[in-house]
Amino acid sequence: VRKILLDCANKQNGVLKTPKPTVLFEDFGDSSLNFGVYFFINDSFSDPRIKSEIRFRIDEEFRKNNITIPFPQRDVHFYPTENK
Repeated sequence: VRKILLDCANKQNGVLKTPKPTVLFEDFGDSSLNFGVYFFINDSFSDPRIKSEIRFRIDEEFRKNNITIPFPQRDVHFYPTENK
């Protein structure tokens, strides 16, 4: 995961080479390991576009490498009531 996240950030136009992007293992989730990828850019107005492009690349690379993202699952129970 670390390698993929770093590769995705390093290949993105607009991400600075210095300081280098970094990945932090931030926490254990309910059904996941939570990572964050951090990087620097020169132009704050391009921030949303750069983040979006990196997310698309991460999703593509995760799929290629069979890394799945857990999604919360909720059970709904219905209990019959008596007709009165």
